[in-house]
Amino acid sequence: MDGLILFLILALFISYFLPSIIGWNKEGRNGILISNVLLGWTIIGWFVVLYLAIFSKKLTKKTELANSSNYREFNINSTDYKVEGIQTNTEIKHENEIVMVELEQIETDTFSRFQLLSSDYIYVGDWLVTEGDYVKIGQPLLTINSGNYFENNSFTKQIESPKEGYITIPIRDFYGRKNISKINLFSIFNKDIDRQVFRYQTKYQTSIDNFTNATIYSWNFIRFSSIFKFKLENYSGKDFICFEYQYPQLKLSEIDKILFLLSNNEIIEFPLSSGKYKIDYNTKGFKVTLYSEEIDLLSNFSIESIRIHIESENQKIDIVLKDESAYPKRDLQFVIKETFSNYKEVVSTVDNYNPIFKSAGDIKSNNSNEKCFVYLMLDSVNNYHKIGISNKPEYREKTLQSENPTIVLICQKHYPTRKIAESIEKALHETFKEKRIRGEWFILTEEDINNIKETLS
Repeated sequence: MDGLILFLILALFISYFLPSIIGWNKEGRNGILISNVLLGWTIIGWFVVLYLAIFSKKLTKKTELANSSNYREFNINSTDYKVEGIQTNTEIKHENEIVMVELEQIETDTFSRFQLLSSDYIYVGDWLVTEGDYVKIGQPLLTINSGNYFENNSFTKQIESPKEGYITIPIRDFYGRKNISKINLFSIFNKDIDRQVFRYQTKYQTSIDNFTNATIYSWNFIRFSSIFKFKLENYSGKDFICFEYQYPQLKLSEIDKILFLLSNNEIIEFPLSSGKYKIDYNTKGFKVTLYSEEIDLLSNFSIESIRIHIESENQKIDIVLKDESAYPKRDLQFVIKETFSNYKEVVSTVDNYNPIFKSAGDIKSNNSNEKCFVYLMLDSVNNYHKIGISNKPEYREKTLQSENPTIVLICQKHYPTRKIAESIEKALHETFKEKRIRGEWFILTEEDINNIKETLS
């Protein structure tokens, strides 16, 4: 009996407010709702409100955008763009109503940022490009849908690129029907390197070991798969690379090793002979010594693939870097190189920094009394300059040229000890820090170059 009473009450409630429900997306819906509440109890009043709800026009979503002084018409699917200033407006006709969509463009020296301003509720349908793609004017970038859950008659339209360049998509993983109006939707960069620098920032944290009072510099993990990742760490002035893996999917021991294949065909081998640690039952790792030559190589050459060699089972697991939907292969390679370059730059300022060197296959501690050179190199393609140190700058030039033939050695100067060379390099880096692009690369003027030449003469 109670259930029947509840059902009847609910049915009467829905019946009473039926005009308001029908008129929810109609013009004058507030008036319909008020009339329904005040007059619905009278039979004649209820039918009058119902009539208004049924025959009222569907709600028109014009906004002040239509009155904008910057307004220009063009078809959203056309490449015949008429842009004035920094705003492009679009008029979409849909079932006798006008929806305004404004593509706002904010210009900087290196890129343009775009956001959509709409008189309607809009959300992303599908992206038609991926992160880092080179797009051309008029190329379809994504589809947008209009309407919320209360409206079935939404439209779907394509947004085309208003300029050419390399696209970055900060909100690619917007799920569901979240309104994207007034949100930075995408940016288009003139150069891919500028996109990568903007998109990916290398980060590290510092902490103190309470037992030894040693300072720890730790960089963010770089993940290669769901079960394998690595990070860089400097503990008390010493360089380490930390490999972490998921157990039992991977079962590694002290006789196993990890190999990096670089773009210059060199292979770096990391034996897991020491430094084993455990985070929890599923997460384990190895903390492996990182040599100065390896840091240099990984700062300048890309990783093509990784091999996990499990000696006990004679098993080789290859992780080949490839394009993913979220980011292209070259972006992951860029992040790795940037991380090693940033690591090298940061730890060089550590007071007790003590890098370890490999020489002719032998391991030896850093000798601050060995001779060393400070050099200046040029990449003639982008006019970036590299300020660095090396025991053999000509050999360093050749290793860089194997990947990028446009890099040339401009000048060098020999110093009696590596410690002196490091101090000169550090002073030059500090002098031109405002002109740093990444790592040891800088944008220099002709006067800057002449000053460095004089310093290294």
